[in-house]
Order: sequence, then C-alpha cells, then structure tokens
Amino acid sequence: MNLLSNTSRMSGLSFMLTTIILVLYVSFFYGGAFGQENNLTRKYNILVTNQTYSSNFFSDQLFGEILNAGTDAIKAVRITAIFHDDQDDIVGSAYSGTTPSTINPGNTAIFNIEITDEGIKSNATGYEFTAKWKDEYLASSYFTRVIGGDISTDDDNEGGDDDVDDDDDDN
Repeated sequence: MNLLSNTSRMSGLSFMLTTIILVLYVSFFYGGAFGQENNLTRKYNILVTNQTYSSNFFSDQLFGEILNAGTDAIKAVRITAIFHDDQDDIVGSAYSGTTPSTINPGNTAIFNIEITDEGIKSNATGYEFTAKWKDEYLASSYFTRVIGGDISTDDDNEGGDDDVDDDDDDN
C-alpha cells in the first residue's frame, strides 16, 4: 500500500512540475508573465505609411505602402480593405498582395487594391485595413487590424493619403 501511495505522489509531483515548466516556457516565448510586453509586438509590427483612394469610371483603387517595423521578415503579405458607410455598416471588402511579397525588417512594400464592386463604390465613406502574413518559414500565420481612412467626396474623389499607425492587435 505504501508503494502505491508513493507512486501517486510521484505522478502528482510530475504533473505539477510539467505544468510549471510549460507556464514558464509560454511566458518566456509568447509574452511576459503578468502582463509584460508580448514578443510578437517586437517581431511583427506592420504600419500603413501612405494611402490614397482614387476613383475612375471602371474601378476605384486604393494605393498604399506598408512598413515592416518589426524585427522579423514577413512573407505572403495580404492587405484587405474593409469598407463601411456613414452609419459604420460594412458594405464590402477587397484585398491585394504586396510588392514585394516578402518584407524584411525596416523595408516597405506597396499594395494596390482594385475596387469594382458597385455597392462599395457608391456607398462606402471610409475603410480600415487588415494585414495577414506568414512568418519567414511560412509555418505560422498572423493577422492584425490597421487604421484606414475616409473616402473623400471632393471633385477629385481622392481620400486617405494619411500616415497611419497600427492598432497593436497582433496575434
């Protein structure tokens, strides 16, 4: 009976030590323990540094540039514009890749989102961006929301052209 009791204690102790090691590992690699800064914030920080919305007869276009302000390269980058009306209801979305599709730390890439949806063209008053990318090994995917802009109703129908920052919603 004593041998069975010792085995149960050892199993319990082993489980407890495994749990502690796992918590320490996760805290070290995926953000500080007790609310300290997340390592992903430094590794992956995408900023839209320039954007312009232009309108023509066949399609509207949303041009822009993004900066990889993080410490790691990002690959297979996709920028999505989510359009909303003056009531903040979503009226549609459109997306594009970047050129180049791999962005090293400190470098920029451009995007050009073509908007052909008449619902977006006639009802949208603003937009926000989301960015999706893979790590340098194409093993993990990440996603963040990035501030967008307003669509101007001026005669030249250009809007945006703002320097904006990300929302720190990195995953």
